[in-house]
Amino acid sequence: MSAKNVYLDTSAIVKRYVEEKGSQLVDDIYGRAEVGALRISFSMWNVGELIGALDQHLRRKVISDVQFGTSIRNFRRNDKVVQAWLPRHTISNCQDIR
Repeated sequence: MSAKNVYLDTSAIVKRYVEEKGSQLVDDIYGRAEVGALRISFSMWNVGELIGALDQHLRRKVISDVQFGTSIRNFRRNDKVVQAWLPRHTISNCQDIR
């Protein structure tokens, strides 16, 4: 049986790196993905949105410079449990721009 695919939007991904309501649920989802019970997916657009959201938390002093850097590094290391998704039509549209 293949792992169930779970889509996370940016607000959910932020909860992995900034403690707020819902963070425990997101941590549980990542934990299940780490053992192969789930596969986490998100759009490539979420990458930029996540960095922007973390930057806002940094500017508001919700997180420190160290926490910001650690969050970005940890996000990049989660590639074993995360499958990034970008709609095929988006790729086609990007090619049309050239």
